[in-house]
Amino acid sequence: MTRLLWLSIAALCMATSAAAFFHKAADAPATVTLRIAATAENAPLVFDQFLYDNPGGAGQFAIRDFRFYLSNIVFEGGGDRFVQPQSYHLARFDARSGVIEIAVPDVPLPVIDRVSLGVGLDPAANKTIAPLGDVDPNSRMAWNWAIGYKFLLIEGALRGDAGLMPLVYHVGFDENYRALRFDLAEPVTVADGAMIPFVADLMAVFGGAPALDLSALPTVKMDRTDAAMLADNYAAMLRLDL
Repeated sequence: MTRLLWLSIAALCMATSAAAFFHKAADAPATVTLRIAATAENAPLVFDQFLYDNPGGAGQFAIRDFRFYLSNIVFEGGGDRFVQPQSYHLARFDARSGVIEIAVPDVPLPVIDRVSLGVGLDPAANKTIAPLGDVDPNSRMAWNWAIGYKFLLIEGALRGDAGLMPLVYHVGFDENYRALRFDLAEPVTVADGAMIPFVADLMAVFGGAPALDLSALPTVKMDRTDAAMLADNYAAMLRLDL
């Protein structure tokens, strides 16, 4: 075998090894972050101020606390999918912070072009009495009258001609779980620091057809019909912000 042929074979082996190395490095597991910003009327949600009109009636309302569970995060891309284990996260917004970030480690995909997740908890997680991710039976998201959790919590007040009226919306029956899927317009390359931004539109929770009159329904806790109506609304609460 000639020296030139040996050199050619060696160069080919080196190129193949380098290509394999860089492919492996590009596909190395990395942390991808979901960033969620609370909004109202296409702007950051302002807490503790009577800035927002009652969607279906008179008066203005203020929000003190806005939180919900996100669960079962799945990324798809490059012909494969990644299911985050123990995927139960509490998105909590208040006057201290209107933005939360959920870090999903060890994502082995090269790219992400679809995100699936749920608002609320699946039935198995909803019945657990042991801590599971952000699910904690000693938190404000646990019911005090039954085993289970509040999938959505919104608290505030409505101000109108009759004075102040407390607003309390706690939703969390098994059937209120809503599975969502988001197709990205452009794939996101998986690498440490990669981020997929969402907004959580509070007004969507009250803006069904017809829009909710907060004075007529200031509280939702144990009524399954009212809870189902709010769950249908919060299925439209999240959207990509790309």
